[in-house]
Amino acid sequence: MIDQPQLDLSRRPDAQLQRELQARFNPEGSDLRRMQHRMTEMLRVIDGICRRHGLRYWLCSGTLLGAVRHEGYIPWD
Repeated sequence: MIDQPQLDLSRRPDAQLQRELQARFNPEGSDLRRMQHRMTEMLRVIDGICRRHGLRYWLCSGTLLGAVRHEGYIPWD
């Protein structure tokens, strides 16, 4: 098990906490982060198609949780 310092969630603004979580669990340039960027591009294409054809869609489960709670992807997911 990797020994990591505890996060003190009580004194950090949300934006700062999000940056720390991102850096710790899913740094820019990692394979996971590159895949997340690609999935975001795919969602934008799908969104455009749905809008052009008047199709409604929604997010659910972990995708919805990440979008709302983390304004993107769950950093460690």
